[in-house]
Amino acid sequence: MKQLLKELTALNAVAGYEYEVIRYIAEFCKQYSDDIFTDALNNLFVFKKGKKQPKMPIMVAAHTDEVGFYVKKITEDGYIKLAASGNIDARVLPGKTLDVGTDRTRGVLGIKAIHLTRPEERKAAPSLKDLSLDTGCMSKGAVEAFTYVGDMVCFHTPFEEFGDNMIAAKALDDRVGCAIMMKALATELEYDTWFVFTAQEEIGMRGATVAAKRINPGLCLVLEGTSAVDLPECTPVKRSTFIGGGGALSLMDGGTIYSADARKYAMDLAKNNDVKYQFRTSANAVTDSSRLHVTNAGSKIIGLSVPVRYIHSPACVANLDDIQQTLTLAKLIINNVEEYYNA
Repeated sequence: MKQLLKELTALNAVAGYEYEVIRYIAEFCKQYSDDIFTDALNNLFVFKKGKKQPKMPIMVAAHTDEVGFYVKKITEDGYIKLAASGNIDARVLPGKTLDVGTDRTRGVLGIKAIHLTRPEERKAAPSLKDLSLDTGCMSKGAVEAFTYVGDMVCFHTPFEEFGDNMIAAKALDDRVGCAIMMKALATELEYDTWFVFTAQEEIGMRGATVAAKRINPGLCLVLEGTSAVDLPECTPVKRSTFIGGGGALSLMDGGTIYSADARKYAMDLAKNNDVKYQFRTSANAVTDSSRLHVTNAGSKIIGLSVPVRYIHSPACVANLDDIQQTLTLAKLIINNVEEYYNA
């Protein structure tokens, strides 16, 4: 799992530019799949036959895109102005290193030095429009030699191991979900299962919408990275998930009321098999679930997430034990689905 995550997080894929991740996952999955294809939105569909066919299709989903940027403008003196792809807090951006385009030209997000600011300026957090990407070029023409308006820009954050079985990397939302799906797909399954690596989640869950129309699942397991709020400044009552608590089952969020009976099915499996889990108690944010559960005639949804500190930032932090517990529960949900359908 560790090596897989290292390789997945090294790839760049903002919404609409998921090609690197899709190619990597497809190459991994083709040896385990019975059918594999993409669609016009860059969703990757992988079908794996199990020992039996379930009463209704089961679909497992995780998104391939990450938060990042697009080139918005190239100035005459060689700076790049950026537009965000997904929700990014500009307070974490000054001084960060970014990769521009598929050639990964390096740049640094710059802001006026503190010596050049007025006291009142220092009281306000910078916005993205206040920042410029410096690639070391002195003219617009030099920048246009390696990029163009609309090109993707991603965080440059090498994968690191540290502390108590912790990892730090960019794009753990949602490469953790992709890695869990890949590991599950590589095992023998009890039931036929669709694994869908969705596109464009960070800008409106667009890939999930068309994926659900194609598969029309009876039960959908959505694997995500979610905010771990176990920080010193957060009181325990405000902690929606925490590192070390295992995978997090969602109750509700900004787009979905998760199926209570499907969640109980997942909880019972976890308890009966000594799998560590917790609840995602926050109702903030939205995921692919918000589209999957209301498409066609609708489907039951289980939201299962890995807690990630500093999500949507240049350096996200997660725990390998939590990831493994989430993988174990995901496989149990897939391999016992008839228990749920027959309940």
